[in-house]
Amino acid sequence: MAKSNYENYTHSQLVAVLKKLSKRRKYGLVWEEEKTKEKFEADAEGKLPVLVEDKKREIKTNTVNQESDR
Repeated sequence: MAKSNYENYTHSQLVAVLKKLSKRRKYGLVWEEEKTKEKFEADAEGKLPVLVEDKKREIKTNTVNQESDR
């Protein structure tokens, strides 16, 4: 979170900020989440990714040779 002027926050806003901070677990190094947010994460927020099959990247096997090897 960026530095905020908490004097202008309402009581309910302050409670929400405190709840959010208390739920976060901190292990090892801690950094500002908003500053380190990945570009993809920012772009994808609120969007659902859709996967499309690419036939050129299909994994092909030779089933005839596999059956004769058994």
